[in-house]
Amino acid sequence: MAEPAPEAKARDNIDAQLTAAGWTLQDYDRYDPSAARGIALREIPVKGGRCDYMLLVDRSPVGVIEAKKVGTKLSVVAEQSAFYGANVPDFLKRPIGVLPFCYESTGVETFFRDERDPDPRSRQIFAFHRPATLADWLTESDTLRTRLTHLPPLATTGMRGCQVGAITSLEKSFAEARPRALIQMATGAGKTYTACAFIYRLIKYGGAKRVLFLVDRANLGRQAMSEFQQFVTPDTGRKFTELYNVQHLTSNQLDSVSRVTICTIQRLYSMLRGEELDEDIDEKSGFELAAADNRPRDVAYILAVRLPNSTRLFRLRRYNGRSHEHTNRIERVTFYDFHIHEATERYQDLGLDEDAYGEATSRYSDFDTAVQCLVDDCGCVVASSDARLF
Repeated sequence: MAEPAPEAKARDNIDAQLTAAGWTLQDYDRYDPSAARGIALREIPVKGGRCDYMLLVDRSPVGVIEAKKVGTKLSVVAEQSAFYGANVPDFLKRPIGVLPFCYESTGVETFFRDERDPDPRSRQIFAFHRPATLADWLTESDTLRTRLTHLPPLATTGMRGCQVGAITSLEKSFAEARPRALIQMATGAGKTYTACAFIYRLIKYGGAKRVLFLVDRANLGRQAMSEFQQFVTPDTGRKFTELYNVQHLTSNQLDSVSRVTICTIQRLYSMLRGEELDEDIDEKSGFELAAADNRPRDVAYILAVRLPNSTRLFRLRRYNGRSHEHTNRIERVTFYDFHIHEATERYQDLGLDEDAYGEATSRYSDFDTAVQCLVDDCGCVVASSDARLF
């Protein structure tokens, strides 16, 4: 039996993911608006072509999906999904104008953007949103990213200068729609207090539904819980936990009303895997740093996480030498040089090893400079200039 074409395989994967997210799939010529609240309508003729998928919630179109074969650079096809979102066929009622929710997907990798954002741009997501989620977003007067552009001034009474600077810079980053930020503060500078302060602002003024607070062992989770319980909100004078529920996960059961969930990395991994976690593992740090030092050009410094209930290390990053040739299976790029492996979701979704993806680099050429790159990239801290890393 012949292998399905790449485009057909991508659509099969997208169909399965939409079904898992609660969407009912229908072909355009068999459209039944009464079948479900959320319908993913396939192959709809629109002006200038055919829309791969149009998403309908409560009989109204709300978004589109542009499907592409695996390996397509999704960032360059955003205009196509935007075009289809602006050209909805007449037989579908459209009370909201241009459709706000645009997806581009290969079935392995999926990008999403909300056209209502101040500066709409696609970001990678791990799954399609559920119909109820899109319906809830449509009831809001503005988007999260819009709200993050006009947070009120920070109340700085009783705060240290470094805490004020950290929160101010973080909120500036949010306002510029930067999805990732790192706050680096010295030991004893009040990092957890700072986190409580900006999380309070994210919930109250940004409208964040739930914040995940990750720690690497249960003891740090208990410390964080204590900090939230003691944190006094500057505008109300009340404790954080008097206003919002905070849950420290000691089982795999999420509290649906909690606004902050404190969880170890080990427990989060076990929940995503659908497995129970041994309490002893929750009490131990999951991070380990390993090194191999064999030949002058065979560097292998690894940052890894020990998996729950296992002796296996999941490699987050590996800094390799140029003792061998490497080929990235998806992109079909081959190189023979010093290179850095990084665990990526799209490779793992294909069942490939966590360090199957690599990028050539000229940032190091020996053991010392390789480990320094790891320290710099991953935020590792060396206690003093005389401290040994291994």
